[in-house]
Amino acid sequence: MMASGLYRLVSYALVSMLAAGLDSNVCLAAVRLPSLFSSNMVLQRDQPIPVWGWADAGEKVTVTFKGKKYSTRAGEGGKWKVELPAEPAGGPFSLIVEGQNSIELSDILIGDVWVCSGQSNMEWPLKITTGAFKEISSYTNPNIRLFDIDRTGSLQPQNDLPENKWLGFASRNVANFSAVGYYFGKEIQQTQQVPVGLIQAAWGGTMVEGWMHPELLEGYPEIEEKLEYLAEMDTIPIREQKLARWRQLVNEIDEGLAGEKPLWVGTELGDSDWPTVTLPSYWEEALSLNLDGTVWFRKHFTIQEAEDIVDARLHLGLVDDVADIYINGRQLEKSYLSKWSEQVFDVDSTFFRPGKNVITVRVFDYDHRGGIGGEENDFYLKLGDLIIGLYGAWRYRVGADADHLTGMRANLDEKHLPSIMYNGMINPLTNFPIKGVIWYQGESNTKEPGSYETLFKSLIADWRKQWNDNFPFLFVQLSSFSEPEFFYPFGDWAAIREAQRKALAFDHTGMAVSIDLSDPSNPHNIHPRDKRSVGKRLALIARKEVYGEDILAEGPTLERWEVENDTVKLTFSNVGEGLATTDGYGCVKGFEILSNAGSYLKVEGAIRGNQVIISPPKTDNPQAVRYAWSNYPVGANLINSVNLPASPFKIELH
Repeated sequence: MMASGLYRLVSYALVSMLAAGLDSNVCLAAVRLPSLFSSNMVLQRDQPIPVWGWADAGEKVTVTFKGKKYSTRAGEGGKWKVELPAEPAGGPFSLIVEGQNSIELSDILIGDVWVCSGQSNMEWPLKITTGAFKEISSYTNPNIRLFDIDRTGSLQPQNDLPENKWLGFASRNVANFSAVGYYFGKEIQQTQQVPVGLIQAAWGGTMVEGWMHPELLEGYPEIEEKLEYLAEMDTIPIREQKLARWRQLVNEIDEGLAGEKPLWVGTELGDSDWPTVTLPSYWEEALSLNLDGTVWFRKHFTIQEAEDIVDARLHLGLVDDVADIYINGRQLEKSYLSKWSEQVFDVDSTFFRPGKNVITVRVFDYDHRGGIGGEENDFYLKLGDLIIGLYGAWRYRVGADADHLTGMRANLDEKHLPSIMYNGMINPLTNFPIKGVIWYQGESNTKEPGSYETLFKSLIADWRKQWNDNFPFLFVQLSSFSEPEFFYPFGDWAAIREAQRKALAFDHTGMAVSIDLSDPSNPHNIHPRDKRSVGKRLALIARKEVYGEDILAEGPTLERWEVENDTVKLTFSNVGEGLATTDGYGCVKGFEILSNAGSYLKVEGAIRGNQVIISPPKTDNPQAVRYAWSNYPVGANLINSVNLPASPFKIELH
């Protein structure tokens, strides 16, 4: 059993939550509502409306809504609840709760409430997306309301959220709200003409198991290891605290250190026998080093003239995860902390000398890939008008392979811990009726894609169980990311997309395909900026599947296939006026076929009505077909008549 404790994580800071959120015998002097209830809220239409809270045990509580009164008494633990009858869309209304004190909530609407959940691509704020300025400055809507849950983790299921309130859909509020949620809610309100409430419950970098009950996670060894780790905790370990401890352990085994003293940093160090690597790159790819620990990188450069020695700026790409930086043996005070964006360092002129100089970067990696990424123009040192390029060959040497610190590494980041997001952010919602969920998550599970299908399906089924409602669950299939390898050392995006596609076997689910929405000029951007299209594609599915509109809402969907004389015929639904390609030429790219020799071969398909015909010239007895099966499927071009793309898929032919 997990150790007890009640804590709240807000933006990676641990603070005490309100004790009143627990079952407690503590006297509650005043009637209190959960954080979800505030002025400007939206209540779900056409369902009974529960109103609950806390008061003194035995205290009479009266709720007044639309001129009718509903009374109850708080139970022994101080909880109380009344249920109002279902209401059609409308408003604004007021709600009054009276006990020893009185609470009045105003401007309440009745409409449809959608939960917007997942990781960073759902959390990504409107203000830093394509077209954000126009949206933020030009659109308001009094019939859309927002509730943004702070990042909140807990070891135990909570009954209440951190203190918050519902906000209007005005520019000052939408800028920091989920862009996907914004565009989804805007489209639903405009087309359905009912009030819409959007509840954002998202946390960047989280894994699917973080949003699930712990009892659903049995049988997954790595997850069970984390649960055992948490069972010994009274509080949630914070990343920074654990990172400091991990670095201490790594320092003890790093060959480049003598205690805390760096050995591999000075100009006098002979490093000619160190191998070389081209930076920027990650060592899993460039060096086939599958380790978590430290690698030291050294680069020699020359300053010809003493007058060139001035205060400088160092541009060092994208370090993953943490780095200490030394110039001529002297350490910069500021360490490099990975933030998925380039960091620039101001360097005092006293760090440099005429002639030979050396920069040493000691990179700590504690999970997934490690090294220094970015582009060639991210790598340089600027001394006044002098630019010294750092791109190219660097000497390197492994300082510490810390893979034996498995437990420490596996449990390093609180956002990777199982169940804590469910406990802190979802469980408090489950008494609040909703219309449905939109979900965008999966990137953090690409390292272990094999279990995602089962985990994701379990999450959908369990959320519906907790709400006691078979509500619609609409989700985004992962966008394109990174290079188009079929297997990446730290993950497999194609396999996650296939796992997501298989969740469509559940009733009342829908999937928005997004492989075409990434930026080919920046394939390593894990946060595509076109969130408008993502939100609108989710809304299209909702308009058809939830609200009953007769529209084409999804891309071509594989329905069946047949093999005739080694020719594969794939039949698609959701084609509209017919299948097409993005380039308009009719030659379908992105397909591969598995021969009986055991290798996949790239093939092209031809469109015939609602079918794609594949006739591989060099393949006898084809075994399997896959489409858009890579991390970044740049060539995949199959669409329907309204330009919605086909989902990646893989099928066995026999």
